[in-house]
Amino acid sequence: RTQLGSILAVLANLKPSGKTDVARCLHQLAAMIRSKSLVMLFSDLLTDPEPVLQSLHHLRHRGNDVILFHIAMGRMPYEFYKSVYTGNSPGPTVIYPTHGTRFDYRDFMGRPSNEFLRTVPSKYDRVWIVLKNNETKTGTDPTTALINGLFGESYPHFDKQNFPWIEVRLYSKQ
Repeated sequence: RTQLGSILAVLANLKPSGKTDVARCLHQLAAMIRSKSLVMLFSDLLTDPEPVLQSLHHLRHRGNDVILFHIAMGRMPYEFYKSVYTGNSPGPTVIYPTHGTRFDYRDFMGRPSNEFLRTVPSKYDRVWIVLKNNETKTGTDPTTALINGLFGESYPHFDKQNFPWIEVRLYSKQ
């Protein structure tokens, strides 16, 4: 067997547990590696980006090559819809994240603040929300719980559709 085959076999049998701390793991890895290596990170990066960037710099500083495979799924279906939309209206507007007219890596890092979410019902009569991996082993993640409570009270009409790892919701006042 090849070394890559052995690594993939070990990874396939791992059972995730506990809280993820990507930055700490990468710093530990940088300290453990004794010769120049190639490090491949597959992540949705739903964490504070600054510590992760510091850990990636740590790996690079120690002479390693790093490839980051960013798993970004939340906004891509919307961008496709908008690119083929032929209606007379301009179509929906992205209210979060808003880093310009085209999406980039920042659109997939982080979550909306509680303060931002609290302002949405007073500004919008209809809101589409795309949630990715919003359920944990112990239940609903905190951001989704806030959306459930806040939007459930503010929007009388609610519809949702589930897809693998993605939930699309429509909240409406009418």
